[in-house]
Amino acid sequence: MSLRGAYHCARAGLPALRRVGGGRFILMTSPAGMEGSRMLPAYGIVKAGLRGFAKSLAREWAPYGVTVNVVSPLAETPAMTAAAEQDPGLRPRLARRVPLGRLGDPERDIGPAVVFLAGDGAGYVTGQTLVVDGGRFMLL
Repeated sequence: MSLRGAYHCARAGLPALRRVGGGRFILMTSPAGMEGSRMLPAYGIVKAGLRGFAKSLAREWAPYGVTVNVVSPLAETPAMTAAAEQDPGLRPRLARRVPLGRLGDPERDIGPAVVFLAGDGAGYVTGQTLVVDGGRFMLL
């Protein structure tokens, strides 16, 4: 599962990050990690677990100059495309729940957020979840 994969990536990545004197480690979660999932509770648990894992790593890796953050996107994905083919009303239902009125675009909306966290401008941001969702979860 993605929690195990994140653990192995972190374990493999830290030595290189320490060698170069710091850097960025960014994980991806999903809205299910923010609010849970009625249909897929194990998925929600794993995605929420990534947020906790990132907070722990942020504390542990801070002395090495490494920031650790999470991005929680609400965007078009291949899985969403497949689900929308099965349920043509899915996209409009989701879009109605987003104040900006649309699902995010991976390149236009999510990519720049990841680039920000990876760059020098986010050098003092660690242990955070950046929610990029058109305002969907602004109440959390």
